[in-house]
Amino acid sequence: MVLSTVLNPSRSAPTSSGAFKCDVCGHTYKHSRSLRKHERFECGKEPQFVCVYCPYKAKLRGNLRKHIMVKHREEWTSGAAKIYVQKTKKKAPGEIPSRFRCDTCGKSYKLKSSIREHKKYECMKEPQFGCPACPYRAKLKGNLKKHMLSKHCLGIDKYFS
Repeated sequence: MVLSTVLNPSRSAPTSSGAFKCDVCGHTYKHSRSLRKHERFECGKEPQFVCVYCPYKAKLRGNLRKHIMVKHREEWTSGAAKIYVQKTKKKAPGEIPSRFRCDTCGKSYKLKSSIREHKKYECMKEPQFGCPACPYRAKLKGNLKKHMLSKHCLGIDKYFS
């Protein structure tokens, strides 16, 4: 038995062939770090990264980048759009494992700093950043930037200095 398995029984020991096998889905990996990455980001998770050119979805940002470079090289190299990773649906407040809940609107956060930022800039505030290309408005400048990149393939720097 491998020492790391003795010290941490939740870690999988290599199989007889030397591969590391996921206890949940059975995928095997050559290195234990690959198995740990799989367990943390892939196994049992929904794809959260969406291709802007087709319906492809990926569980890892790097896999989406590879997909775009292979399947959409012409669109990407023409400069028509930048690679932008868009997360799929946000979780409902009750689904987020959190310790900090806003007493005004009920949104939940994992970090105390996040709830402070929410109360200062977002909660019960009107959106103050307007998209120059459509009616979209955002409460945070960063959210407007994400919107402009994903919907209009434009950088915010062009409009705001």
